[in-house]
Formats: sequence, C-alpha cells, structure tokens
Amino acid sequence: MTELTETTPISFDLVPDASELEEMRGGRRELIADEDIGKSRVVVTQLAAERVQDNDDVGVAALDVTFHPDRGNRFIYAKITLTITAPESATFLDLQPRETIVESVEIAVDETGKMSLGVPKIVGGEASVGRKVSFSGQHRVLRAIGAGTHIATWEFEEDPAREEGILHQVDLALTVPSGDPLTCSLSVVAELARPGFDGRYQKFRQLIFGPRSHELTITIPQTAAKDSGFWSLLSGVFRD
Repeated sequence: MTELTETTPISFDLVPDASELEEMRGGRRELIADEDIGKSRVVVTQLAAERVQDNDDVGVAALDVTFHPDRGNRFIYAKITLTITAPESATFLDLQPRETIVESVEIAVDETGKMSLGVPKIVGGEASVGRKVSFSGQHRVLRAIGAGTHIATWEFEEDPAREEGILHQVDLALTVPSGDPLTCSLSVVAELARPGFDGRYQKFRQLIFGPRSHELTITIPQTAAKDSGFWSLLSGVFRD
C-alpha cells in the first residue's frame, strides 16, 4: 500500500489490457503493437490533504494525475476510479471537476464539503482568501460521478477536433469525512492512439495498471492547516 504525501510523485506503468482482444470479437480495428507502446505511465501526486477550517469533520484532498504517453502515441480517453475500501462507512462528500474546463479556474469548499468551480477573479486575491487550488484549461470531462458514494469516477477524452490527446496533467479534488486514514483503490483505464503508416487511419490500444488497481492511503491531518496555498474555504462562495 502506498501512503500519499504532498509533492511526492508516485509513478505507475500502464500495460496492455489482455481482455481487449476478447472484447474485439475477432478484431475490429488495428492495434498498436506491444513494442510500440513503450513505457506509457501515469504519475499521481497529492497536492493537499487538509481539514476544512469551518468543520473538523470534513477533509479535502487534491490529486495531480499526469499521463505520460510514449513513442509518439497519445492518450485519447481515460477513466480514473478511486474507491474507498476502508473504513466501510466512508463516502466521498463531493468531487471536482464535473464539467469541461476551457480556462483556468479555482475551486472553493464550504463548511459542509460542497465544492464548486469559478474563475480566479471571483475567488479574489485577498490575504483572507489564501487557500485555493487552480485548475488549468482543456479538461474535457465526459462524466464525473460519485458524490455521496464510496466510488469516485472521472472520464476524460481528447477534443476530437484538435486530436491532441487528453490533457497530460489532470487535477482532481474531493471532500471526505475526516478521522481515520482512507484506504482507497485507484484504477486507470486509458486508450492510446497513433497514426497509421499511411496517415489515413489510426492504431489503438487499451491500457490498464498491471494489477488493475493500486491501493493508496489518504490521511487527513487532525488539525486544520493555518498556512496553505491550496484551498479557498469560503462559506457560500460558488454555492449552487
């Protein structure tokens, strides 16, 4: 099991999904050869894990997930799933992003754990605001679900018009009950693409973690941080 700590990146190699050959039912598209996949990987870094100042029962965590394709490939789709396995009663209170982001935004968290996105100028730059995390643009989110459950899922795809792959760096945020450390299972399903030799078609390959999932531990500190560069904990700001 890996204990997530701030600013310490954890790298995971992705491997071809063996079930893809069975699902293709005899082959419906050209596959990228194993030797052409290279060492495509995903790197996970915890940006923050803190208590909400207005409620000691709520914690917030932010993860930076960076996709590194190899050998000229690009990621065109990815599904990231984070599942709480212990404590059994724990659930995700909220998660972000839940929509496509085309410009830089910041996230706010209220005392109940509700999270909302807004442009930076709405949050403001006063010293009393202080705690915030910025999300850079070009996140194309297909679906993000899991608030109120023990499974949080984000799906991303590339912009089909630009065909530049999904954003390599994806910031994810979630709120959870504070208390005991959370044991979570992280899984990633991603799809690679690369141009064919004649440029008129593409090759594809589905990748997963070697063991299909990896156990991580997220620990919310017992006391709220006084000096933080990540979060803007403002009651009522961006409330839906």
